[in-house]
Amino acid sequence: MTKKRRTAHFGLTFIVTAASGVGTIGCNQPTRPDVAAPVADVPPPVQSCTVPSTTTCNEVPDLITAAEAEVRSQPEGHAGRACVLRRLAALWAKRNTCGDPGAAERHASFQAQRDALVEAKSVTDESADDGASTLLEINRRLTTVLWDLGEFGPAIVCDTAYVDALAARRGGGVANALRGLMFRLRETHRHEELAIRVKQLEGIPGSGMDVPSLVALGYAYLELQDADAAEADFNTARAIMVSGGNASLRLYVRATSGIGMVKHGRTEFGLAIRYFREALKRIEQAEDDGVHVPVLSAYVRANLGESCIEIPDFDCADRQLKMAYDIRVKSLGAQAANTLKVLIMRSKVRRMQGRYEEAKDFAARAREGLEASLGMSHRLTALALMEESNVACSMSDCETCMRLVRRSLKIAFETYGRTSIEYVKACGDALHLALACRHVDPSMFRDRLRDAKEAIKFLQGTTSESDVRLLVARLNLIEAGRDAAARAREFEAIEPEFVERFGEDSVRVADIRSRRVALMVASEKGDEAGRLCRQAIRDLSRVYDRHPIMAELLLLRQRLRAASGDVQGGQKDAEAAYCICAQRYGLQSKKTQELAERFGLDASVCGP
Repeated sequence: MTKKRRTAHFGLTFIVTAASGVGTIGCNQPTRPDVAAPVADVPPPVQSCTVPSTTTCNEVPDLITAAEAEVRSQPEGHAGRACVLRRLAALWAKRNTCGDPGAAERHASFQAQRDALVEAKSVTDESADDGASTLLEINRRLTTVLWDLGEFGPAIVCDTAYVDALAARRGGGVANALRGLMFRLRETHRHEELAIRVKQLEGIPGSGMDVPSLVALGYAYLELQDADAAEADFNTARAIMVSGGNASLRLYVRATSGIGMVKHGRTEFGLAIRYFREALKRIEQAEDDGVHVPVLSAYVRANLGESCIEIPDFDCADRQLKMAYDIRVKSLGAQAANTLKVLIMRSKVRRMQGRYEEAKDFAARAREGLEASLGMSHRLTALALMEESNVACSMSDCETCMRLVRRSLKIAFETYGRTSIEYVKACGDALHLALACRHVDPSMFRDRLRDAKEAIKFLQGTTSESDVRLLVARLNLIEAGRDAAARAREFEAIEPEFVERFGEDSVRVADIRSRRVALMVASEKGDEAGRLCRQAIRDLSRVYDRHPIMAELLLLRQRLRAASGDVQGGQKDAEAAYCICAQRYGLQSKKTQELAERFGLDASVCGP
């Protein structure tokens, strides 16, 4: 198939080779033994390099001990030593599948696998019979182990070496290997290398009709912020599977969820939820037939929960995220990174519900777990820190909030660099929180304002101006201004970009208009504010008539109506806003209670 014109991510002239980013693992090239076995010292014969499939869990500990003794019996640098080391690594891997090993035990097993494979690599002679194939296999296994250990840089170096060596041999399996490498590049946000590998996969004959490749390409384009290309690949993959009549459950769910993620990114949350529910229905049908895919189920439920937050439907979000969390605790463990990511989202739900103590507990548990498993400077740790800082800000604990913000920003800077979109987003989020805490520490606000301005300046011109993360960071910068009239003009200037990116009736556009109306009211521009408020309410009601932003718009219109003498109309707006807040946050929430006291309302105004 002929693919559509892609974005400018491919205007890159350099080539990523296996020699790039070499770490201590040395995965860029094989090393030959430099110490030959003494002729007079003939080592004992080597047993099989693999573990028989009939090996039971009860046999594994003794076999590990025997293999370790066998390694010691082989002279340093002897080729036979590599065979024993490979078997030893396989035995440690087998041990991780036996019973329910704890986190510390699993980590120790991964370390033992890594050490065995690294040494096996160092004593494998590429020029020997089947030496090149052996090195390929070692690199493949070592990549997985390093990734499981959280050593992402060395893992990608090994994976790159594996893919390039496989491609050089012009054998089979290159597309599958490329898909694995692209997954790791996506997870670590290495966009330049990912763009190159996308082109490489698209260059393989038949990739345009190969469902696994189309799904992998779709997710790659999602990461590269090319939603149109991503959606086209997902739709093509789905069409092929449907026409073939024998769709793979995993691939169909991944493609369908991918379209849901495209819709979520465009703030078309209703459509996103529809696709996630379609994927979930397919999973539930498979479970009725006795096919259980817990990892896939948790993945879809987590995405569905995230979209439900945005509607917002907190009951849906809470239910789906809890189910995703419970599944991952059972299948991956409570301290696994993917489990803790769901806990961060659960904290967000609790925070938006006004249940701050629970939100604080979830966020702290997620952060502590990620610090222990991935380290103090990992990007997911930064995500947990930012959520924890949001909770602290909501609880008016500005000192804790700013301390956590500083840590999160430091990780973003060290991980991505100041010219990355991720760092710009982090600066925008930090500025948003600093704005709320400005009265506590003005100097901290000035520092965050400077960071945000510099970050946006560095990035503008190097990425699309319509990139949602850059747009939101610019919004936060506008909000930090002091002059209401000037801020209103800046919001008006940026609004067309949001309309073009998300559409007139999107939540993001309604949010900008709500801010503009508030500023106009503050600037005593009642007539202009009234017209814009009516337009915003009309557009948003087409999709989300019960959204909290609708409540904000109704309260703004209440002020305008009250000022013009329309007391009855203003009271109706106040009642409608109260009912939205009661439904979304609960009758006992701070926001709902404030409205009840301010306008003399109770639950009876909302009907049954």
